[in-house]
Amino acid sequence: MFSLISFLYIVVLCTVAQGAPTPEMIDLGYGMNNKTAFWPGSQKYNVILKKREKNENGIPWYAENTYEASEHAGTHMDAPFHMYEHGWKVGDIPLHRFFAPGVLIDISHKVTYNDFEIKADDIKAWENKYGPIPNGSVVLIRFGWSSRHYANHTAYYGLVNSNSSEMHFPGKTIKILPQ
Repeated sequence: MFSLISFLYIVVLCTVAQGAPTPEMIDLGYGMNNKTAFWPGSQKYNVILKKREKNENGIPWYAENTYEASEHAGTHMDAPFHMYEHGWKVGDIPLHRFFAPGVLIDISHKVTYNDFEIKADDIKAWENKYGPIPNGSVVLIRFGWSSRHYANHTAYYGLVNSNSSEMHFPGKTIKILPQ
């Protein structure tokens, strides 16, 4: 069972639409390491090596680690509880809710600035090419931002500098709340 701080590092998209290629599974995740993008001000990824032993109790090799990190890191899923006091925590979400038909709208070729927002015309263009988005689908928007800025967290979050309290990135401009 998942706990509140469980992470979903692999997101699966199954494309379905008229004229779309055969459904496929796409890993949208990035590896979890010291280069992972974390929400500004959050606990960074840290691994503590606990044990490395050969031939312990008849086991040829044994390794044990402890790690710590913010739940808001890299590719992850927020539970409704994150923004709603009475919402589901990750472990409360029925497993069938993690599977849905999906469509990917790629507008990465149009994204040239931090505050870029998808427009209704972008969705209409996708539907003109592939047909209507099926009811109950998950719609993912590819802004292409991570392929450009993932290694530079200040640019990725659109921070003026590492001490900035305002973020600008495609689809969102927000003010960081004081902690």
